[in-house]
Amino acid sequence: MNTSMTVGVMVQMEFSNVPSVEKLESSNRKVIIMNYIKSIEAWAKNRGLDKTNSDKQLIKLIEEVGELAEAHNKEWQDKQIDSLGDIFVVLTIYALQNDLRIDDCIKEAYNTIKDRNGKMVDGVFVKDEDLEEDK
Repeated sequence: MNTSMTVGVMVQMEFSNVPSVEKLESSNRKVIIMNYIKSIEAWAKNRGLDKTNSDKQLIKLIEEVGELAEAHNKEWQDKQIDSLGDIFVVLTIYALQNDLRIDDCIKEAYNTIKDRNGKMVDGVFVKDEDLEEDK
């Protein structure tokens, strides 16, 4: 079993008692997501991952993104789900290793984009300021 499969299986086993997020109201979803983050952080700390070099997590992230790309290209939805979950786990551990919190990072990213304007160009959202640079 490869490392990403091992992490995915271990995380899946530890979360088996957490209800499915899509069945919950918005406020409950937030609580469940925070529980997942705390569980991932605890899982990482229990294995000493919080004290290791985050360079390895970046390598792992690229590996997982590659797996997501393959799943996307081959339309393997089950592998897409697994890959997205693994990416979230890796990012959470990377944040932990760098004294960051993934939920703070997500909040910051959302606050940056929430009022952003732009338009779709060939299926990609391009923010207004980037459109102005292209003129």
